[in-house]
Amino acid sequence: MNEFEEYRRASNEMEEDKQVQEIRAAIAALQLQLEQAEYPYRIRLSDAAARIVEKVLGVKKTVTLWGVTATYITGRKSTSWKAVAIEMDAPPSLVTKHTTVGDPSVKISLAN
Repeated sequence: MNEFEEYRRASNEMEEDKQVQEIRAAIAALQLQLEQAEYPYRIRLSDAAARIVEKVLGVKKTVTLWGVTATYITGRKSTSWKAVAIEMDAPPSLVTKHTTVGDPSVKISLAN
């Protein structure tokens, strides 16, 4: 059996395991209870957060009050040096020379 088949079999067996299913159902029920209990607080938190963001953006500085810190972060500035080089008619070999490529990676997923 190859590793792809083993991966699929282990996934299928886990999904069919009655103990796993019961624990997932119990967690889902508890999660629903928690969400219902937290709901009124989440509404208040969201409303207060929106007002805090508006005020901090207005003063353009980090504010700490009542143990709550709202950190002001300036907008990110970036320059596409590749675009600059192309616009300045730099040879493609020069652009390539200064271009880096990250390491490849693998994502494993199951087709449904």
